[in-house]
Amino acid sequence: MLLPLLILLSVSSYSSTRIFEGVARDEGVVAYYQRFSVVEEKDNYKRGFIELWEPSGRRLGYKKIVFKNNPYLPDVYLKEFRTKEELEVEWGIGKVKVRDYNRVKRTEKSYEFSTSRTKIFDMGVHNFIIDHWDEILEGKEFEVSMFLPQFGDWKNIILRKAWSTDGKVGIEFARGNIHEMFFHSKNQITYTEKDKSLVHYRGLSLVKDGKGRYLEVNLDYEE
Repeated sequence: MLLPLLILLSVSSYSSTRIFEGVARDEGVVAYYQRFSVVEEKDNYKRGFIELWEPSGRRLGYKKIVFKNNPYLPDVYLKEFRTKEELEVEWGIGKVKVRDYNRVKRTEKSYEFSTSRTKIFDMGVHNFIIDHWDEILEGKEFEVSMFLPQFGDWKNIILRKAWSTDGKVGIEFARGNIHEMFFHSKNQITYTEKDKSLVHYRGLSLVKDGKGRYLEVNLDYEE
């Protein structure tokens, strides 16, 4: 009985759970609150669960994130209670399925993709940044393809360090030839330089407003 216990202790010390509380603002107004619980292994996300609330306190929705075979392409399931919409993204070998459900219809589409350029999606951006942390901080730029399930398309982006000050690092997604609907302004993630903790995100959210518009938010995190 000793061996299973040793294995359990090994896994427990290898993984850790972190919880972040976030406030998302759209044009300075609080759009929603979120609680982000994530399991990490060597600073890489393995799975996560995000709960969303409206400013009134009513539950807005939730999002599940699971990394299976690729650290940069997680399966994602998003459910919104306000709009009664569901979005599911599931990755296979050379193919991704997108299921989109709303009040009117339920659609399922598959998109094939090649591996000619590094592919990333959703929280896979974080894992890519962590895996290339030292190079990015030294000023190296990385061109990758990001999947946008909202449009069923890939867009090439450039990940690079935007600034570094007061112990924090801002890493931006440069536009390049990116869809203007997605990159209305530069998307950016801010980390603490010492322990790589998430501090701030600026960019597009998968959450919609009452008019069906994808929110572009400033999201502040506290651990």
